Amino acid sequence: EVGDIPGGLYIAGIDPYDDDESTTDSLGSTLIMNLATDRIVAEYTGRPPTAYQYYENVRKLLMYYNSLAMYENAKKGLFAYFERMNCTYLLADTPKFLKDMELVKSVSGGNSSKGYFPSPQVNAFGRGLIRNWTQTLAHGHDNDGLTNMLVIRSLGLLKELAAYNSKGNFDRVSAAIALMLLREEKAKYITAD
Repeated sequence: EVGDIPGGLYIAGIDPYDDDESTTDSLGSTLIMNLATDRIVAEYTGRPPTAYQYYENVRKLLMYYNSLAMYENAKKGLFAYFERMNCTYLLADTPKFLKDMELVKSVSGGNSSKGYFPSPQVNAFGRGLIRNWTQTLAHGHDNDGLTNMLVIRSLGLLKELAAYNSKGNFDRVSAAIALMLLREEKAKYITAD
């Protein structure tokens, strides 16, 4: 039931879109990770008839998991929708470490204070985070040596990771970059009280 999941247990990464119609095969993609097990536990990838339907489905998913989400803020529709629904608290602030590394400029408010801009440098850093995570031993698999790559349940994500190139459209990889940026932010800047 909604409200039974403690805050901070789940995080999300979102690759949104704005246009109801597209001439490409671009999809919206959202991945949810359990921070306690370091595993991706849910995925929503698709393109319903309207962008608003996509945003609402994502909002409900985040609320169900009581999850904070990192997202690509180059598209403005997701933030505007969440603001209209009084749910911007579900969207993560721009990662501090990206500012510290000077991969993003300091921002003051609105859409630019949430999420991140998917520059080539930030995306390359995010792909490095994905690579490191996929090569790490999976939770509960210390004895058999299974890595996170081998326990990913999303066939779509696995296919996109295998086929990735800089010229294609890889929505799940973009969502995974957003997810890994938030995971890194949590690891760097959240300490136990």
